[in-house]
Amino acid sequence: IQGEDGADIDGWILLLIKAGREERENRDDALEETLREAKEKKLTHPDLVMTKARLRLRQGRQEEGDRIVQALLEGDFGQCVNVMFQAAEYYRDSHRQERAFGLYEKLLEKMPGHYMANRRMAQHYLELEDYGQAKKHVNVLLTYPMDEETKELTQKVNEGLSAYLLKTLSENPDDFGAKMELGWCYLQEDKPREAIALIEGTVPLASQEKDYVNLAGKSYYAAGRYDEAQPKILRWIDLLKEGMESPQTTQERDRERLAAAWSMLAEIAARRGKDALSGQKDAFYEQAFSYLDLAGQSCYAVAQDYTRARLYLEWERYEDCLTVCDGLTERYPKFGAVRVLHQQACAKLFDASGVIGDYYALLELIPSYAGSRELAAEVFYQLRQQKELEELLDRAKEAGVLTAELKRYRFLLMADGAKTKQELLDALEYARDVY
Repeated sequence: IQGEDGADIDGWILLLIKAGREERENRDDALEETLREAKEKKLTHPDLVMTKARLRLRQGRQEEGDRIVQALLEGDFGQCVNVMFQAAEYYRDSHRQERAFGLYEKLLEKMPGHYMANRRMAQHYLELEDYGQAKKHVNVLLTYPMDEETKELTQKVNEGLSAYLLKTLSENPDDFGAKMELGWCYLQEDKPREAIALIEGTVPLASQEKDYVNLAGKSYYAAGRYDEAQPKILRWIDLLKEGMESPQTTQERDRERLAAAWSMLAEIAARRGKDALSGQKDAFYEQAFSYLDLAGQSCYAVAQDYTRARLYLEWERYEDCLTVCDGLTERYPKFGAVRVLHQQACAKLFDASGVIGDYYALLELIPSYAGSRELAAEVFYQLRQQKELEELLDRAKEAGVLTAELKRYRFLLMADGAKTKQELLDALEYARDVY
């Protein structure tokens, strides 16, 4: 925020928030008045400047909007990532693609992991049918949770690149780079068997081995062929460690890769523990947790603690699961998946209050998740809390998640409350409709 000393900052911030809301609601007349009031307070901020530029563009006053954007880019905040992104979006919305993508590229030099800039560039190169460049940006997007639009974009890039790579390999079957790229396309399209078939029998050069065992290990892992995945992943770890003398930026990325490798080994050990006989489970789960410790030492991520809680639940170490979940919830109160694990552990421990507390929390965090409602329904039914159970079932119906399991509780309420033969028949008819 820039402006005069002693200016009404609190009042100006309220106007900034109001302007944002009015722009989202397409109330341009009200927004014009809000901008006028904000100007009178002798304060300014790049976000509000860009709001005014976008308003001028919508009003058909593009030249004025352009002057506002250009002045901002040439000013003190012109190199800020937020300013460059908003300016790029301004030019993109006004169909000046060259200027827009020049700014996206400049932005990515400062912040290579910027999600939306990478998405815009991926779409841009897809339209140009430059699938190789598009793929580079898609690979960044894959490190984030993806919405449906980004999933569709990734699929289109992979399809285009796959067609190009298949043509390349038909002309030169030994093209190692093309094999690796196509293998990654298959893996990202959830086709690990195709990836394995493509690279099996390949003998990489020493300079190619790290890329090869990375893809091979993940492909075998995704296909559930853990005995073949494990040695590839272990070799990948060795090669990553050998390369840790690289520049810091590469070293940081390799630490993330090491953490991913150790995490995959943890999952493999846990899967073996889950499938083992009861007397043999502990050794596998202990191995899994030692791998998770190594993942955390390489590069800590919250997902490792979530995995730790999930594996404790599988291992039937419910108290330990709750301890990890409580720590995560304290740090990330809106991490709904953790609440799911917590509730399941509470159910195993017959902790009715814990199940119900998580149920109410998950109504807000993951309203579409029926499993939480089913666990709570069992508690309400066992405790004869009919009113609460009926409210739960009504809420589930309104949310569109009234599963067959929840309908069973409706039948039980009807049957338990039946006072006449007809009421009991009605309950039985309801059950027939459900099952």
